[in-house]
Amino acid sequence: DFVFAPVDYDTECTGCYKSFGFAFVNFNSPQTAETFLASAQGRRRGKKFLTATWAKVQGVEANVRGYWERAEARGMQGHFGAMSRPWVFGRGSAAPVPVPSELEAC
Repeated sequence: DFVFAPVDYDTECTGCYKSFGFAFVNFNSPQTAETFLASAQGRRRGKKFLTATWAKVQGVEANVRGYWERAEARGMQGHFGAMSRPWVFGRGSAAPVPVPSELEAC
């Protein structure tokens, strides 16, 4: 129900994104997370292997809150395009998390 894959913006190409090669995923149940861990751990993509571990932060609300707290601490006001924000999923829909008003561009 929550996915965040941090991206690095290519300074030489406006609108270009480069993955850092990791993501944060929150599943809607511990059983779903266990199934994913069991089936995905060690899978190979090219020269890289997938490593999945339990996160310190659990739950969609806690992940969203933590993301915005870190963004505010880094002074990222106004730098929140849809591709750079976490996405939430549920009931057949997906959307980037809304930007809190205090972090919108002035």
